[in-house]
Amino acid sequence: MATRILAVDDDIITLELIKTVLPADDFSVTAFTNPVDALASFKENSYDLILSDYFMLQMDGREFLEEVRKIGIDLPFIFLTANTDVRQAIELIKVGADDYICKPFQASELIFRIEKTIEQKKNQRAIELFNARIVKDLESAALLQRALLPKPLAGIDNITFDWVFNPCNEIGGDTFNVFKLDNDHIGIFSIDVSGHGVSAALFSFALSKILSPLPDQSSLIRKYTETHRRIMIVPPSEIAGHLNKRFPLDAITEQYFTLLYAILNRKSLEFRYVSAGHPPIIHHAYNFFPRAIYKTSPPIGFIPGFEYQEHIIYLKSGDRLYLYTDGIIETCNAEHQPFGEKRFTDALAVSGDSTLKEALQALASALNQWRGRTKAVDDISILGIEIA
Repeated sequence: MATRILAVDDDIITLELIKTVLPADDFSVTAFTNPVDALASFKENSYDLILSDYFMLQMDGREFLEEVRKIGIDLPFIFLTANTDVRQAIELIKVGADDYICKPFQASELIFRIEKTIEQKKNQRAIELFNARIVKDLESAALLQRALLPKPLAGIDNITFDWVFNPCNEIGGDTFNVFKLDNDHIGIFSIDVSGHGVSAALFSFALSKILSPLPDQSSLIRKYTETHRRIMIVPPSEIAGHLNKRFPLDAITEQYFTLLYAILNRKSLEFRYVSAGHPPIIHHAYNFFPRAIYKTSPPIGFIPGFEYQEHIIYLKSGDRLYLYTDGIIETCNAEHQPFGEKRFTDALAVSGDSTLKEALQALASALNQWRGRTKAVDDISILGIEIA
């Protein structure tokens, strides 16, 4: 099929030259000396490219280009200009033209520029379509990732959970969850996969599914034992050991993750946990200043066969725990100063009399204020737990 060209130039000789030099078998040229008539034809017919002079009586080339772009079809557009107007032609490219050709032109140059511009525009549209699909896929992935975050736990009235989750990109490598293991025990985990973007998010998603309980079935965190004929809760140290064996550090991708996995007894308020490379838990005991509890081991996969140790925090009424990833304390301001642990605990202390949700919102606000216009370079996630 011949390439359809809309040509407009108030010089009839130029138009006849265009028709002459463009082979009729390859190009179909519709020519106008009046840009107003050319616009009318453009609205009613389909073209592959526009050739336009700049200096015309009814409207100049820039005005003609603006009217073409208003119609909403991003058609390839080439200006015809005299040698003395090259600087002006370059300015026109900045406002939406695709190329320019100096008069007088050679037939071979005209054909080459037309074919090149059409091909470039086609490639540009393909890239834009591809990017649009990626954006849509990322938006869907972000919704899916948020769907994995904690949901209200039915029948739990003495423990409150709330959180902040702000990935630095559309999707992130952080994830966390809270779920019932049985009527007396609650499982809790916080994960930070190294890196950012799609690969980290996919790894994070897989880990979240692995650590999620299956209804009335065995899984990594609950196993059916023939000896006791019932579902047994797997201790945190075994969870970490299993993951360490299953996900050794990949020497090629160098991707790994940190983990905090805990079991909270809602009756005794015993918080039993294991920390593999994760930041220290912040324990905000009622009427006390928040303190960091440094009990950690190497990240998952760093040391084959490593035996992870469990630790216990005994909670009381009014206590709060905060599980978080290092994106919070490493958030930097314009002077590249990190937010740090002290500002973190100070922010939590100031909100001690507020609700858990209000305390987390105040922390998020403090982080945003500290960062200012500096772009976030890591995910922000924090899970708060409060004993009624």
